[in-house]
Order: sequence, then structure tokens, then C-alpha cells
Amino acid sequence: MARKARAAAPQQQPLFSSLFEEDFFFRTLGDLVRVPDVALGELVANAWDAGAVQVGITVPEEAGGTLAVEDDGSGLTEPEFYKRWMTLAYNRQKHQGSDAEFPPERSNMRRRAYGRNGQGRHALLCFGEVYEVETWRDGASNRFEVRATSGKDPFVARHLGRTKRSGHGTRLSVKARHHVPDPDRIREVLASRYLHDPNFEILVNEVSIPLPDLPGAYHERLHVEDPETGRTADLELYAIEADAGRTKHQSGVALWVGGRLVGQPGWTVLGTTILDGRTRAGRRLTFVVKTDDLYDDVLPDWTGFKATSLVFAVVQTVTDAVRRIVGTMYADRVRETTNEVLTDYRDALENLAPGDQVEVVEVAESMSISNPLVSRDVLSAAVAGVIDAKQRTAPQALVERIMSLPDEDIESLQQLLDEWSVRDALTVLDEIGRRIKVVEALEKLMDDKDIDEVHVIHPLVTQARWLFGPEYESSEYSSNSGLRAAVKKVLGKAVPASAFENPGKRPDLVIGPDSTFSAVATEDFDPSTGMASFRRILVIELKKGGATIIRKHMDQANGYVEDLLHSGHVDGSPFVHAFVVGNEVDQMLPVTTNGV
Repeated sequence: MARKARAAAPQQQPLFSSLFEEDFFFRTLGDLVRVPDVALGELVANAWDAGAVQVGITVPEEAGGTLAVEDDGSGLTEPEFYKRWMTLAYNRQKHQGSDAEFPPERSNMRRRAYGRNGQGRHALLCFGEVYEVETWRDGASNRFEVRATSGKDPFVARHLGRTKRSGHGTRLSVKARHHVPDPDRIREVLASRYLHDPNFEILVNEVSIPLPDLPGAYHERLHVEDPETGRTADLELYAIEADAGRTKHQSGVALWVGGRLVGQPGWTVLGTTILDGRTRAGRRLTFVVKTDDLYDDVLPDWTGFKATSLVFAVVQTVTDAVRRIVGTMYADRVRETTNEVLTDYRDALENLAPGDQVEVVEVAESMSISNPLVSRDVLSAAVAGVIDAKQRTAPQALVERIMSLPDEDIESLQQLLDEWSVRDALTVLDEIGRRIKVVEALEKLMDDKDIDEVHVIHPLVTQARWLFGPEYESSEYSSNSGLRAAVKKVLGKAVPASAFENPGKRPDLVIGPDSTFSAVATEDFDPSTGMASFRRILVIELKKGGATIIRKHMDQANGYVEDLLHSGHVDGSPFVHAFVVGNEVDQMLPVTTNGV
């Protein structure tokens, strides 16, 4: 009896774990382990997230001394340390939420947490390869040693011991072997980032900087009167410009009532946007507004203000003051940025007409003044857009003609300038220059038999109706359903049905075998009947390039006029103007003055 062979069981393949290079942390954490400002800023942010009200930083006088950061925040238990500190890229928001964690006695306080990716806790590696953590709460204190390693683990921790200790907090320390910071520099940088909250104090070598003493802080007193209730409020406003390390939650307007922060700093208060804080420069500014006169206007949980008339008056006063102060603070920067951007486009500006040059400069200055925090990139993009819209060669030939005018004509020009502003004159010169260029372009294009008159010549002619007389420049000329019906009836037998499909979505355009036909009109409105009727009709027949206008074309145009008037689709008794446009007129053909 044959036996069925059994398939051999597949062998289990071994799993390989990942390995870490020796310098993994130092390459991954970037400025966090290279720049002292960034490193200490992250550790202070961790203290903020832990609900601390005071952070003390000890900076040694020289390399080799101990650098320490201690706070009175919530602290950690031993299990919490292993879970939070030892998890690579610990997701704080996922596990703890977006708000700071406060000790029990501060449970009524509210803060927005800064921590996100769990990297800031290793910032002491900026100063040495090994650091210690002592953290206490619930009556016990635990000490750990943390160091960066390689191989299976990027870092490891060793438990150094446990002792009894009351209270709560965390202390980190390291032997500072490199990047020893300057205490004054650290004090100013950190103070400017966190002074928006009076309930958070930072001391560097036991010295803090009060708000009025902060270098560069601008101070102003404001008085607000509510016309509806007669209530008043006295305000003290401080403007603080910090470095780029500030986050969007640390910039904006911070409102203090009785030395306590109301809500969170921001550029929008009770629906009023005080300033655009999305720009990088906007993140550098904080305006602290202190008052003792709005206790009754604060919500019970201190998350914001009640919508009272006095609060709205305060917001309006602060808004005006902030915009004025920012304009003053950044006046030099506004001029500098504007000049730099205009210099970048100097060659393009020189190729614009004089009036267009003035307009580009005015746009740049207006943007800078209205938004002093506008970035150079945004301003540059705006200037480039305006230049692109107006890109054309300046009418140099016209300017040269003016310069060569005889004395009597120059006197007439002087009289003109006495009545008009220079800007008015430049605008007129620009328009004259544009019209000269249209005529020059038509002279060149109309002789070309292969030119696409629909897309090249026809737009030039129909958009420059001044060619036929100043009375045709009015923007009132347009096409409508009645006129289109009349045109279709008049031309229906002479052109194919496809000619009425409005190529390019032009309802006034009909394309024939040897010409392009358009008709627009102005209307009168009779309020007594509520009806509109045609006042004037303008018909333009544009022949193909190189065409010569002959008697047949003139007779055909006269026929169009008669047929339109008798089509049954034209209301009223309009005057019809018909023009035939071609490259030249038959020399044997007399040209009348009616445009045909």
C-alpha cells in the first residue's frame, strides 16, 4: 500500500531586532542637544506642563560644574517615570491630554500644555552625556541616572534609590562639560517667553526679571471709558518681543486681572482679531495688559471675559494701541523690507510705464504699513503679481517726443500740469502709450494672411473701441439675447450653424468663412413701462489678415444695418454704427465718414 508523503514543516525564521548608532540621540534631537536656549526652553516647558508655578535654573560659572533645573510641578511616581520617561517619542497628548497636569492644591488652574513628542525631557544631553532625574510625589522620591547608549537601546536609565519626601516636583542635573550658557541670556530669553502668565516664575541663579525690567519691553498706560454704563478701566500695557522660540500659545495679547491671567494669550479677543499672528514675526510678540478694574467682567472659571460693554471698549482700545505700537516698533523694518523687495525687482520696474511704477511702489508700501508683520516672501510675491499684471514696455518714444517739444508746446504742457497732478499726467501718458502700441500692433498683424484673427486681432479691435471714436469707449456696450437673436437671423443664411456656438464663451462673436462679426449695444430703460430698448448698436466686421475692403464689403455692411433694424428682435429706434476692418481699402473706393 502506497503512502502519501508528508510535506516538511517550514522552518521558523529568526526575528532580528533593530539597533541604534552611538550618536543616534545627538543626530535626531538636533538643536535640542546643541543650543542651550532651546534645551533649557524645553525643560521649562516640561515644568509648565507639570503644573509648576516656579522653576529654578542653576547655571555653573564654568565647565564641569553642575547645571540643574528644578520645578514644583506634579512630579512622577516610579511607574510613571518608566512609562513616560522611558518611552521613546512618548505621545503626551494621547496619554495625558492637551492640558497641563496640576498638583491637587492647584486643581482650579488651567493651562495649555506644550509637550507633544516626548523629546524635550532629554535636553540635558546638550550639556553632558549622563544626567540625573530626581522626582517626588505621594510621599516618595526616586532618583534615576539616564545616559545615551547604542545597540539595542538608544538610552538607558538606572534606578539610584528611593527615599521619603513630602511635596511634589522634579529636579534634573548634569555635569555641564560643554555648551555652558550665559545666565543673563537664558534669563531674558525664558522670561520673555513665559511672562504672559503671572503665576509662572522663572529664576536663573535665584534671580528673576520682573515684567517692567525686561530688556526691550515697551510700557504704556491706557484709560478706557464705557459710554453706555459710565464704567472705566485703567490699563497698563507691556509690549514684549521674544526670540523665534516662542510658540503660538505664548504670543498675542495676555490679559491680567488682579495679577492673574484670564484665558490664554491670543490675537483674537471676544471675536475681535487684533493682529494676524500667523506670520513668523507675529509669534515673537506678546502684549501683556494689566488691570484691577475688570473683576466683575471675568467668567467664574477665569477662562475668559463676559461680553460686557466695558470689555468690548477695552478690547477696542487695546486693538488700536497694539496696531499703533506695532507700526511704530516695526517702522524701520517696514521701510527696510519694502526697499529690499523693490530693489529686487528694480529691473522689472524700470521697464514699466512711469504711472505703473508709482502704483507698484504704492501697493508695496500700503501692504507694509497695513500689516507691519508681513513677511518679505509674501510682500515679494505681491509685488511680483502686480508687476506681472502691468508688464509692458514704457512708452519711451512718447516721452522722447515730449522732451523734444518746442517752447510754446512746453508752456501748454506746463499749464496742463498746473491743473492736473503728476499722477494724473502719468496715467494719461500710460494710456496714450498703450493706444500707440495697439495701433502699431494692428499695423503689423493686419498684413499677415495666416494670422488667427479670432484670438489675436479681434480682441485688440473690440477691446479698443476708441479706434472708431471716443463715443464707443463706454462700458455700457454689451451683448444680450435680443441682439444675439437679431444677429442670428441676419447672418443665418450666410454662415454655418457652428458659427453661433460662441467660441471662447463670447456671446457677441460670430465666425464666418472670411471674417469675424461682432455686435454690442447700449440700452435705454423706461421706468414707466419697465422695458428696455436699444439706444445704439455697434457692429464690427473684421476681415481676415491681408484683406482689402471693396465696394461689396461696404454694401454688405449697409445690408446688415437694414436687416438688423427689420429683424423684429430690435426694440426701439436705435442708431446702428457699422464698421468694416481690413488691412487696406481699395484705392478706387471712396471712403465715407459713417465708418463703413
